[in-house]
Amino acid sequence: MGWNTTAIFAAGWTTDRLLELAPDDLRHRPTGELVGLDEAGAAFPGGRLYLREHAGWAQLWDPELRVMPFAPDPGRDGLAAPGTRVLGVIFASVSSTYGFWYVEDGKLVRQIVFQDGEPVQEDGEPLPVESGIEFPDWGPDEDFVFAVIRAVTGFEPDDEPRYAVHEVA
Repeated sequence: MGWNTTAIFAAGWTTDRLLELAPDDLRHRPTGELVGLDEAGAAFPGGRLYLREHAGWAQLWDPELRVMPFAPDPGRDGLAAPGTRVLGVIFASVSSTYGFWYVEDGKLVRQIVFQDGEPVQEDGEPLPVESGIEFPDWGPDEDFVFAVIRAVTGFEPDDEPRYAVHEVA
């Protein structure tokens, strides 16, 4: 599967609070449908956001890359509040772009984005998980991003239909 999405994981937040990070002109409504991660991480069908709360973390998946800025501003939308833990990730297989940013206690701890296997943005010291990941010949891919997600949030991906669909108008 070709992954093409951004996702935000926020400890102790609700999905409603995560939706506040969406641009003001991004109108959306819940459909009542639940889907698996494969659909939540793919660009087809378009015009959707996917939400889930699990094990103390709220998740927002956006296959059209509208919600999460490429270079996060931890000072906006409560990301800089004391006690916050927020992880943002990007998977873009078509452009071979993979990376993440991690805010802890309101401060940007780590950010790294790879494009075509080369780092194009990097801040902070590597997280311990990064030293244990072997990259394929072509560079970091979705396995890298999922390893970081697991290490930070404890999230284990599955394809059970647990992601609430919101249509975007």
